[in-house]
Amino acid sequence: MAAKPLSLKREKSRRATKTGAFTKTVEVLLDHEVAHLDQSFTYGVPEKLFGSVQVGSIVKVPFNKNELQGVVVQSNEAGDKSVKPILKVVHQFAYSESAIAFAREVSKRYATSSIKFLNLMPLLKDGQKSPELQSQNHVLRHFIPESARSLSDLAERLMKTGGTRLIFAPTQKEASHLLAALERRLGEQVISFEAWKKLTGSERDNRVIVGMRGMIFIQVAELSEMVIFDESSEHFWDQRSPFWNLRDVALLRSRFEEIPISFISGSPSLELVRLAETQYLRLEKRAKSFFRRRRFTVAPQTFHGTVRKGLESGSVLVSVANKSYSNSLVCKKCNAIPRCKCGFPLKLIQKNQALCSVCGVLSSHFRCSECSGLEFIQIGKGIERYKEEFAKAFPNVPIVICTADQDLAIPSSNSIVLSTPGVEPRFLRYSALVLLDGVSRVSRATLRAEEQLRNHWHRLLALTTDDAPVFLTLANSHPITQSLIANDPYRQSKQALNERKEAKLPPGFRVIRIKGELLSALAEKLKNEFEDIELSRVSKNDELVIRVEISKAQQFISALHALQKYRGASGKDLLSLEIDPFDI
Repeated sequence: MAAKPLSLKREKSRRATKTGAFTKTVEVLLDHEVAHLDQSFTYGVPEKLFGSVQVGSIVKVPFNKNELQGVVVQSNEAGDKSVKPILKVVHQFAYSESAIAFAREVSKRYATSSIKFLNLMPLLKDGQKSPELQSQNHVLRHFIPESARSLSDLAERLMKTGGTRLIFAPTQKEASHLLAALERRLGEQVISFEAWKKLTGSERDNRVIVGMRGMIFIQVAELSEMVIFDESSEHFWDQRSPFWNLRDVALLRSRFEEIPISFISGSPSLELVRLAETQYLRLEKRAKSFFRRRRFTVAPQTFHGTVRKGLESGSVLVSVANKSYSNSLVCKKCNAIPRCKCGFPLKLIQKNQALCSVCGVLSSHFRCSECSGLEFIQIGKGIERYKEEFAKAFPNVPIVICTADQDLAIPSSNSIVLSTPGVEPRFLRYSALVLLDGVSRVSRATLRAEEQLRNHWHRLLALTTDDAPVFLTLANSHPITQSLIANDPYRQSKQALNERKEAKLPPGFRVIRIKGELLSALAEKLKNEFEDIELSRVSKNDELVIRVEISKAQQFISALHALQKYRGASGKDLLSLEIDPFDI
């Protein structure tokens, strides 16, 4: 019985296409999901399309019994080989040659097809100049500790430079704040990424563009600088295949196109500390300030004195880990978790009101599903419960809440601002800072917990006045506490980097997470072929976690890509590959 021909889910061809010899042929990278066909195919250019087909064009071509779109990635000399013709030009000027080359470079890093990254790039528009690779004698890559002057210093630098400059923020709220702050200094030169995509021709050139992670694949004529705020934020990791993250892609683009890049944040990730040790990136010194006038108070002392002192001259920022009323509930009698009738755990959203996160049922009178008990113990505190406690301790002070679910309306008088991480109002200078839930946040079962907390708290410190008192819920001897008191974001970072190296953990090692079925045989094969890898198997989830030294990582990643192609050609299910996942 003859093998069934490969069938792709695309529009069926309505016309028969004949092969023939052409005076001009091109290589076309097809837009499909077939892993083992991750290469370009040769097509002929009919005479009527001579003026329309060029490198970077999106074209429609016949493939098997279908019509597929693809990108022209190379122009060939005419050959004797008989090939099928291009049927139609969909977009004549879609990608520059540098964009195609960059997509290839990134695809190697993430063991996938370059078409996936080309699909992430906004297309060139008619009249827009094609980007060209620049050549600079020295490309500045540096980390700048965030301070109260960060935005004004950035605005002054942008006023002195030309070309297109990209400013990245992790969330829409932060992007809006950056856009408004820079617009006040630079006017109409500053636009959002969404506004830029609607422009055409020369209107797109010489702009300061503010956006989020997807902007890294932008095509512009003269890209002169990239600036990334809060580079270690989880929002800069794409949770869909091919699971790329902004920091690594931006560093690749900076090297590939020789573009200066700045990272502005509270403290650097250990990935940047490692690059600084190799002299590839520079860690800037923090600007001098009068921070030593601050009074630091640590638990188990109370934060009341810190709040009262701050309210004398302004508003107080209180950082809370969770946005609900309480983390969880357990029955006081049997320690069981209360559940909804549908079987899912209940979450306390107010003092006597529980919510089922699945079916959305609110319940004011609920019992333990195991022993019918009515008394429960609250595990941990959320922002709503903290609000009740602050209201009792400071009865005449306005208290406002800022979370990802609700916008903040600042009262006219001095107030207490309760906020969850990442959405703090950044248009105020706070007179005091209260940093709660430090122990629970630093104890999270994730590799990045400590460096994330260090970065977040240093970012919040930059929002305060120089003499603002600070309360924090970590021991006085903790490295994060000491770095805040010393106002030194680099304190003990080299020690942490050395500890990671000894434990064979990132950033000295790359982590590759593989998900799929029946991975036992694959684990043995990889261990036999690559003796230097560190392999852990999470059998419950059919998951492999592999660590490989960074100098040998690309060779291993290329081997995994070849394995994907082999599995696709053999009719096996493809593996899910995550390179350097966020939640390690």
